[in-house]
Amino acid sequence: MTRKTRHQTLYRLIGVEPVIDGVFDALDAAKLDAINAEVVPKEIGGVPALVIHGSFDLDVASWAHDASTTAGMPLPYGDHTGAVLILLVIDGHVYAVGFGAGHRLIPSELKDHRFGLSLAVRCLDPAKVKGLVRRELGGSRTDSTLTPAGSPIWMLGIEEYTDVVRRIGGQARGFTLNSRAGGKRPMRLEGGTGVSARFGVYGHDLVRNIRELARICAEEPPDPELAFAERIQPVTGKQLKARLDAELDDLLGCPDGFAHQIGPAVPTTCLADYDAARAFVVKVGSVALNPRPALEVAEILQRARLQLPGQRVETLRTGRVFLYADEKCQAALDDAPAINWLEVTISLGEYRYFLLDGAWYEIGAEYVNSQRRKIATLFRAEPSLALPSYDPGRDEDDFNAEVAMSCPGFVNLHRTFVRNPLSRRGPVEVCDILGPGNELLMVKFPWSAESLSHLFMQGLVSVKTLLSSAEARRKFAENARTNGRQIPDDFVPEKVVFVVLLKSGRELTPDTLFPFAQVTLAHIATVLRNHKIDVEVIGIKPSIALPQVA
Repeated sequence: MTRKTRHQTLYRLIGVEPVIDGVFDALDAAKLDAINAEVVPKEIGGVPALVIHGSFDLDVASWAHDASTTAGMPLPYGDHTGAVLILLVIDGHVYAVGFGAGHRLIPSELKDHRFGLSLAVRCLDPAKVKGLVRRELGGSRTDSTLTPAGSPIWMLGIEEYTDVVRRIGGQARGFTLNSRAGGKRPMRLEGGTGVSARFGVYGHDLVRNIRELARICAEEPPDPELAFAERIQPVTGKQLKARLDAELDDLLGCPDGFAHQIGPAVPTTCLADYDAARAFVVKVGSVALNPRPALEVAEILQRARLQLPGQRVETLRTGRVFLYADEKCQAALDDAPAINWLEVTISLGEYRYFLLDGAWYEIGAEYVNSQRRKIATLFRAEPSLALPSYDPGRDEDDFNAEVAMSCPGFVNLHRTFVRNPLSRRGPVEVCDILGPGNELLMVKFPWSAESLSHLFMQGLVSVKTLLSSAEARRKFAENARTNGRQIPDDFVPEKVVFVVLLKSGRELTPDTLFPFAQVTLAHIATVLRNHKIDVEVIGIKPSIALPQVA
């Protein structure tokens, strides 16, 4: 007896014309040849369909030689794996289900990587999440969490602002696709690139199931507790990535056109060593620049601009920036691709994308606006600290010293360090200035607001250092006493203040922050407030008139 349902993974395809000929043309001919595919156009469940079937045949399996060697006897087995792929054109979209190895016939760039996740956040019960795969935005770690009995989403420790959810599964809320009469068994669903659930085996049932899922995606709002999973998603479509790379390539060729679209960033992999670096070497293209005591993004951009059009982005991907602990470049710390040292914002129509750690991400406009609203309260109309205007032609060291000399209660702690308990390499500069109320002041004079993500991260690292290390707290208190301020050895700050003067002349507001800097600031403010630590951002006004940058 044929069963009525089967656990399957359903994919929705993108970039495919929703007609039979278009579906076939989009497939990889080489893969079809490899299985000696037979292609059968037909109708399934009342909709146009294409059935592709064949098998991956190896006369000698890839593992056979090793198995024979280990066993010390001939094991001449072949490998024969059947593959069936069914493509259905339904209401202007193309869907695919595979049997056996059939899913291997679907080109990755054709899969709609938002489909499964979009459905999951609309269907799942947030109190009964059973599986989650996530990656920290810009990080190199992927975490997989399994809770067989089901767990509330809030118990999984997700950081909504920086965790990129790749897959989420659990118990569906309030519906099943193929419920039996009188049946009360809850439906299990998992969404990522595709949707894994029990689908109807008969054609008309499968089509009905797909139409219901499409309706949910189009009409139902995401569950408020799960909506964060859709906010930041990586771009995986090959054509879209190529278009974004092409836009960036053109941007890199314009010497004056990228001031507010390209900014410096510290790759996630280099954060631990960045403060300890005393020399940087940039190699983009065939030339390695002489060591520099500080990394200037302008040098990376200049090297990229010298490359041929169409090759600039690829040259940045293959180029590298090297970090050394000494000025003679004898003690290597780390290195990363040159493109990973850039944050880039590009708009395509109403969609906004940003480049982080060499990968493209999309932030929905609604999400960006919500983060801007979250950080708006950090920019007070009347700052809590009275800080002087300053000549942007002078550097931060002079500002720190002048504030400490001319403003009562401020102590210059620039270039005083404590040991970093979170890393064996490099000390931590806890703050530049200690305020009259023992506020930690982080001072930065960048050319534009695009480079502030690292400043915000520095504030978080400083606080975590003091929270996690008694030795760091003792050493920081000692540094403060050496400079005339008495604080206890168990000192923990109650407030962090980011002090910024934009050398471009632009006023510092939430709107002038780089999109990822907005997300970073919102995340850090939330984390610090969870530790009962207040956050404020103060923009320093230039003491001389500067040309305003549009």
